[in-house]
Amino acid sequence: MTVQGVPPRLQPDLPGPDIAQAGVYIGLLERFLTLVFLLGGQYSAVGFIFAAKSIARYRELENRDFAEYYLVGTLLSLSLAVVGYLLLQALGAGMFR
Repeated sequence: MTVQGVPPRLQPDLPGPDIAQAGVYIGLLERFLTLVFLLGGQYSAVGFIFAAKSIARYRELENRDFAEYYLVGTLLSLSLAVVGYLLLQALGAGMFR
């Protein structure tokens, strides 16, 4: 299975489409929980999400290509959640003035 937009040398050896589809839901849940924890001021809980995710993928991280793919995806996911948090904070600050 290949991941669109990822250079061939970084293509991880992923299982079939059923598992890949689960990854989409995991990513959505990860971003949602990150956003909820940020909005609630529970910043350490965000670290817990990513620690749990890394523990679950520990053996797969030995594969350098997968580790790079995983790191890029994780940082992108975290970045999107932080941008959402900042946008919501900016909108909220303007609403209560």
